[in-house]
Amino acid sequence: MPHRLMPASREPASLLAVDRAVSELRRGRLVAVSGGAGARVLVQAAEAATPDSLDQIADLSVSTPVLAITARRAAVLGQFASHEKVVTVQADAGLTAELIHALADPLATLPKDARRAVSGRFAAAPAFGCDSAAVGLAKLARLLPAAVTAVLADPEADDLAAWTARHDLLLVDAGDIFQYEQTAARTLAAVAEARVPLSGAEDTRIIAFRPLDGGLEHLAIIMGDPKEPALVRLHSECFTGDLLGSLRCDCGDQLRGAIQEISAAGSGVLLYLAQEGRGIGLVNKLSAYEL
Repeated sequence: MPHRLMPASREPASLLAVDRAVSELRRGRLVAVSGGAGARVLVQAAEAATPDSLDQIADLSVSTPVLAITARRAAVLGQFASHEKVVTVQADAGLTAELIHALADPLATLPKDARRAVSGRFAAAPAFGCDSAAVGLAKLARLLPAAVTAVLADPEADDLAAWTARHDLLLVDAGDIFQYEQTAARTLAAVAEARVPLSGAEDTRIIAFRPLDGGLEHLAIIMGDPKEPALVRLHSECFTGDLLGSLRCDCGDQLRGAIQEISAAGSGVLLYLAQEGRGIGLVNKLSAYEL
């Protein structure tokens, strides 16, 4: 299903809906996600699952919750191989918070009895379905890429907007989640600029760009007076490498090397992108380090 660019007039509402849903997910709350052909699910971040929240999502949805995880995680668990990016998993006796955490957290150990409970209970999720959108939302929240989802089968939820309002839940469209990064990129606007001389590149300006939803700022570090074609480096921020000089990566060396190369060329641009760990966030990157 190819993405279709939304009208510019819808961009503010789309970004705001996703931004609010991300905030709710990070707080451990439920959100409702609507998709194509009338699909709708309730969603909670997997790492926030508790016995009480699982009871809540089951009661509200009038259905059995499942866990949506990346296909890569399922393959690491040795449970399922899929061409899709997201898979769902159930358990013979139902999912527990402990089992959800063990399935979702790469630092957790999946006991043998848990492996037996979920064996053969994996299924591929549609690429642009609500379960895939739920995992995408967790990623945008920089949480573990896993979400508890439950099909919203409450017969009183025909008017989904009214139903979510009655239950004090936020509603977000799956399409808005899938297009969020592209939409945010299209709405970037310069919000600050200053001359910042660097060691070895004194003629340098930094321009900060912020998306319409007030999200993370990206930086354009402009050295000299670039002409087309310009020498450009795209650099993902790396707290551990750029700032601390971590020996686990060479990001800091790449950053300083790029500045030296651009300075030697006379001019160019270094785009410093706010996507720690290629977008997974510092917490998840530290977990990856532990692995």
